Amino acid sequence: MSRGIKTITDLYREWYDGLAGGYPVETLERQWGVKRREDQKERKLFKRRRSIITIINNFAQQHIIETAANAAEERCSRLNKSLHHLTEHNDQIVE
Repeated sequence: MSRGIKTITDLYREWYDGLAGGYPVETLERQWGVKRREDQKERKLFKRRRSIITIINNFAQQHIIETAANAAEERCSRLNKSLHHLTEHNDQIVE
């Protein structure tokens, strides 16, 4: 997973589509599971980012998925919060 990701839309794209020709995180998880996260820092990063993806997906059950990611991004921008901040404050991602 890229540590350079700063937005929810990029996180979502990395998770489901892959970035810069890389494999989607979702695909890697299905194929390798925890084997690819042996490092403690990677496990922590994965867990935090997965929590954001889970909230976006839950929100998307009520809204169109692209709209959910964009709405969350707009809210975070309005609150001036970083992606890292949101991993620790999941309740602030959506209204």
